[in-house]
Amino acid sequence: PWPSSGSRPSRARRCTASAAGEAAASSAIADAAAAAAVETGPFARLPGSPALALGKFDALHVGHKALADRVRALGHEPWLLSFSGMAEVLGWPQRLPLVAPEHRPALLRSWGDVRERVLPFQDVRQLSPEQFVDLLADTLGARAVVCGSNFRFGYRAAGDTEALQRLGREKGLTVAVEDLVPAADADCTSPAQVSSSAVREALSAGDVARAAQLLGRPHSVRFRRASPTAAAAAATAAVPRPSAGCDEEELHVELTEPANFLPGPGQYLVSVAFSGAAVVRGNLEISLGGDGSGNGNGVARLRLRLRQWGEARPAPIATADVTFDGGAAAAAGAATADEVGGAG
Repeated sequence: PWPSSGSRPSRARRCTASAAGEAAASSAIADAAAAAAVETGPFARLPGSPALALGKFDALHVGHKALADRVRALGHEPWLLSFSGMAEVLGWPQRLPLVAPEHRPALLRSWGDVRERVLPFQDVRQLSPEQFVDLLADTLGARAVVCGSNFRFGYRAAGDTEALQRLGREKGLTVAVEDLVPAADADCTSPAQVSSSAVREALSAGDVARAAQLLGRPHSVRFRRASPTAAAAAATAAVPRPSAGCDEEELHVELTEPANFLPGPGQYLVSVAFSGAAVVRGNLEISLGGDGSGNGNGVARLRLRLRQWGEARPAPIATADVTFDGGAAAAAGAATADEVGGAG
């Protein structure tokens, strides 16, 4: 109860107070929403005690893994810090990434639960070396950073690793500089160090074995559209379900809309999973896309021999994850039954 009529506010004052309270509550909600948006943005402070590996991390190759391993060894929570939109800002040719966005999280988890933060390059390109280190320490909350010996940072790449170590000490950052991982090559025809460019060159030349050596794993491509060709559908529609001991069915599938960089034109032995289902092996033929740019885009036609139907058969429209098993097909024709194996 109100203590006295004299101290009780008038109806008008009560309405004003109520409106003010509602406005304050709305403002608080808006502020909380804004704060939540900032917390999830690219410049939000990283949780816990983060250590950052610095780079572009396009290929996630063995050199990048060495940086991630060093970050983990520092005893902090490991993160990769990379940058988006560099091609658009700097006028570089547009190319598909080397790793499909759909594949990156699982790959980083396999490195020991490494996480990734991506900053828009447009928003950091004009920072001085000092401002960039302030961003790492004060905005993102980094406790330590790791980079390769060729790392440059700041506007017009004004900062080198010596500057990073000096500025890092001033901010209380641990800074570790790693030597570049050499690309073992007896004939010395490849670049002296592992790099994303070296991976692209190997793939463009159709040398998927060399690419696998640089990546530390077989190259994989996510196709966002996979469907049996019309001719294949008509040819197989009337084929009875095979039983044990019957010959394999040959299935033709067209793969389009690659999410990441394709090897050069040619035929390859591959393992394929349609929409995450059972893995089968087959013969993949790649041709360049209509633009003929050679930027990793194109059309692929897959020829499979299936010993089992089951989950291996793709839906009319599905995705396909194709892993290049380390070599080109031995001949222009389909792989032999022993080469392709079966869905089981």
